[in-house]
Amino acid sequence: MYAHGFNGFKDWGNFDLVAEKFAMHGFVFVKFNFSHNGTSPDNPEAFVDLEAFGNNNYSKQLEDLRLVTDWVCDAGNIYQEFIDTNQLSLVGHSMGGGIAILFAARDIRIKN
Repeated sequence: MYAHGFNGFKDWGNFDLVAEKFAMHGFVFVKFNFSHNGTSPDNPEAFVDLEAFGNNNYSKQLEDLRLVTDWVCDAGNIYQEFIDTNQLSLVGHSMGGGIAILFAARDIRIKN
């Protein structure tokens, strides 16, 4: 799983290239937008929801990571056959890296 940084979104900059490189080496790469990153479903690459962005905090991002991890590990996930939930890794860019460290320290599902 890949957590974007502050003032970013899942498709920002070189994140698609990073995802492609991981996938080329056999990894399942899950990237997502934090719920309060300032984008919206209608505008996933523009900062249009400044109120949400202004209310963003570590607690919200940790909860988002829990929800994404729950989805990744859910037996009903349509991609489950491709995911080894015993080998979950979490990486992040910038502030996403900090959130990744905090989350991994308290969720035993994250192995790397």
